Amino acid sequence: MPYLAPDPAGTLHFTGTPPPTGAAAHPGNPSLVPRCSSPGYSGSAVASLARACFTAGPAVGSQPFVPRHRPAPSGTVRHRPAPPCDARPRCPASAYRAGVPPPGRASSRTREPGYDPGMLNIGLIGLGRMGTPICARLVTAGHRVTAHDAVPEREQAARDHGADWRSTAEEVCTGVDVLITVLPGPAEITALMSDTVLAALGPGATWIDMTSNSAEAAGPIRDRAQARGISVLEAPIGGNPADAAAGKLRLFVGGDREQLARQRPLLETLADPDRIVHIGGHGTGYTVKLLVNMLWFGQAVATAEALLLGRRAGVELSVLHDVLAAGPASSAFIRHDLPSLFAGDYLTSFGLDHIHDQLTIVVDQARALATPHDIAEAVRRTYQEALEHYGPADGELLAVAMLEERAGLRLRG
Repeated sequence: MPYLAPDPAGTLHFTGTPPPTGAAAHPGNPSLVPRCSSPGYSGSAVASLARACFTAGPAVGSQPFVPRHRPAPSGTVRHRPAPPCDARPRCPASAYRAGVPPPGRASSRTREPGYDPGMLNIGLIGLGRMGTPICARLVTAGHRVTAHDAVPEREQAARDHGADWRSTAEEVCTGVDVLITVLPGPAEITALMSDTVLAALGPGATWIDMTSNSAEAAGPIRDRAQARGISVLEAPIGGNPADAAAGKLRLFVGGDREQLARQRPLLETLADPDRIVHIGGHGTGYTVKLLVNMLWFGQAVATAEALLLGRRAGVELSVLHDVLAAGPASSAFIRHDLPSLFAGDYLTSFGLDHIHDQLTIVVDQARALATPHDIAEAVRRTYQEALEHYGPADGELLAVAMLEERAGLRLRG
């Protein structure tokens, strides 16, 4: 039985000898091993597709083989045109772009000299604290990025990182393979994703929303997008700007599992592979991301109350911190974030207004689903009071600052 085996240049050949597996298959480059076991491919599927490519085209061994995904179900366009067989794979994206262009629509890149199948044409909307380092990561990975933001002054940041800029969302969406949105919340996404934007995006494209959105707000937009033949994934972000710059984000993915497998090579440009978690169907990624945030903010105010009480009772903060970090009440907040508070850093990477919006979504969803939410409501109310006190200032721990003011103590190590 024939097997596919790569030569040192990366060209696949049929051979009677089984190819090496695991790390032995990629000496000097073990990072390629996980991609060789992608759930999107089976040995028989790759072999049959390779035969078709080799028998229909030039002689075996004369060109690299670009694997293709299994076709989507009848009537569904899930992805963009595959690269030509004589193109040189350069990055993992070449392993999951496949299919044929829908009538009247072809990727603009397929007509350009020097087209590289490893380079996706990506539209990016949202160049705030998280969107800007994401833009830099995508460009560095070799993708062509066209960016837009409602704040025109962010154009220079996009260009500094090597991205193109367009003045409207419709221009960004025209002809792209993937649209990535990184916006503050549901209101911004709802305002952005109009029918004209979806029409510009068009059938065969994929929309990945990395916003901390709500399942309720996203549902109607997703339905309209899918009705136009656009694939949709939600991948709200966990992490901070430094994580984004290092490609170490955590992604809470909701949507079709096969679509995630297809887009995983792209997402791994932005996130630690082990932190790309498929939560479930559409809406679940948004929900879990907001639940994580609610628990973190709740831990922040609960820990602050405990520390203020302990300090007032005469316990040294350093002792209290060590005891809490090592005991059954320990949490990621106590172990990793509390030192920032002790140094006077209120974590100014996110605004109080958006924090309050997220907590309100959680409480509203709990109310709609008839689950208890007294603690969630208490956390929401505390951040509402902080918002009223400080205004829409940046600071994830400004609710703690408000508690410090009320106690007349500063939690400083």
